Amino acid sequence: MTASTRTATDGSPATNCWPPRAKDFRKLDTDGNNLLSFDEWAVSTDNKFKAADANGDGALTRTEFAATKQKTKKPTCKCK
Repeated sequence: MTASTRTATDGSPATNCWPPRAKDFRKLDTDGNNLLSFDEWAVSTDNKFKAADANGDGALTRTEFAATKQKTKKPTCKCK
C-alpha cells in the first residue's frame, strides 16, 4: 500500500504516512477535500503580502520587502 492510499480510521489520509509538509497542506486545505484550489493556495500568499505591506498601500517598497523573512532551503544532500 502506498502512502497516498493509506487512511486513518476516520477515512482521512493517515498523517504518519503523508509526505513532508502534510501539516502545512492540511492548514491550507480549508474545505478538507485533500486538494488545494488556487484560492486556497493564494490566500496564503495574499496574507503574507498584506503582512509585509506596512503602510497598506497595496505595494511593497524595497524596505518592506527586505523586512520579509527569506525562505531557507534545507540541504538536499547529506555530504560530510
